[in-house]
Amino acid sequence: MIEPKYDTFWERLLAMFVDGLIFWPFRFVDNWFCQNHTSISRGTLLAWSIIYPLLVVTYSVVMHGKYGQTLGKMATKVKVVDISESPLSMSQALRRDSIPIILILLGTAIDGPKILSGSSIIYGGSFHPGTPFYVVLFYFIVGVGCIGWSLSEIVTMLFSRKRRALHDFIARSVVIRCADHPENR
Repeated sequence: MIEPKYDTFWERLLAMFVDGLIFWPFRFVDNWFCQNHTSISRGTLLAWSIIYPLLVVTYSVVMHGKYGQTLGKMATKVKVVDISESPLSMSQALRRDSIPIILILLGTAIDGPKILSGSSIIYGGSFHPGTPFYVVLFYFIVGVGCIGWSLSEIVTMLFSRKRRALHDFIARSVVIRCADHPENR
């Protein structure tokens, strides 16, 4: 049985949607980059491919580290706290997003040189007929890995007594309803 203060699945899902809306305008910019990749300098493409994902992660880390909540979590009245239910530290907030940060750095290390050489498949959206099989396989594995990470996050959260996802275990954090937090009583 899940204690009501930890039963936050739907609130977290809605918070993720709200936070996604905050970054929705950036999708237009990203789509513009994708559609115009041949007329944009490679340095600009590389910078955008780093800045865009880091904006999202930075928002998450800073908001969780400073307030224990993103704007989405504020709207849905849930808060991320230390497992002891004391305030979350900036270090814990960073650990919560460590996997996305690693994936961004790994993706940049792998695709950055390709973007700079003009051979990246990120911009343009498809593989050209001469793309080596190992490149296609790599992107397939990365895609499956990202989906696998996301599914494991959901499964872990659904079967955890305190609804803790993998990133909560990494950071020693838990998400609770704001009304159940001592500072809100």
